[in-house]
Amino acid sequence: MSCIRFSEKVMDSCRNAIPGILKLYIGNYGDILSYEIDSTDAFVTGLTMSGGTKFYPVLLTRSNASFINDHYSNISYGTSVARPKVSFKTHGLNTTTMKMYNELKACDTAIVVKLYSGSLLAVGLQNGMAMSNGFIGTDASEFIGAYFELEGIETKPFYFLDPNLDFENEYTVACITGDIDGGTACTLVFENTLDGGGACTTRFHCNIDGETACS
Repeated sequence: MSCIRFSEKVMDSCRNAIPGILKLYIGNYGDILSYEIDSTDAFVTGLTMSGGTKFYPVLLTRSNASFINDHYSNISYGTSVARPKVSFKTHGLNTTTMKMYNELKACDTAIVVKLYSGSLLAVGLQNGMAMSNGFIGTDASEFIGAYFELEGIETKPFYFLDPNLDFENEYTVACITGDIDGGTACTLVFENTLDGGGACTTRFHCNIDGETACS
């Protein structure tokens, strides 16, 4: 006797969907105290983390990250598991990249994936995600930085995350005007203090049509 019936229609996307991942958020699996799932068993509607910790955003360039679920079933033993995998690249060889590489080798994490559609997918909430493959370095043609593959073993491929949940570490934004390449430009300074330690600052330079941005 079948224990579950297939009853849903799958609608075509009308070829207007943008593939890939817009943004990643990585949190420490050990910091997750509890989470709540709605009655449809699809959405995370509540998330409690120890000490007020949250997920840290990872800034990505286009087409440098992917999320897939490699499902595994053993028909003879009646077992079925989801194996979510998130892979991504970071650019540059510096102390920040090395610190991230060393920490992800040793840590169990949970990950929130933001799609171009705006949907948020949470993976690794049940058992965590661990780094299964990766490298750091450069080659002769194009890449310099680090590559990460993180995998998990779960009962579901992912959960949708309620966008109203306050799960992300927020940045404060300051603006400094300057002169870059002969034009009037602005520098956006993103600052964040992690776990009460020193601030981490990343600067992005832009020149917008010769006018002063960031008033």
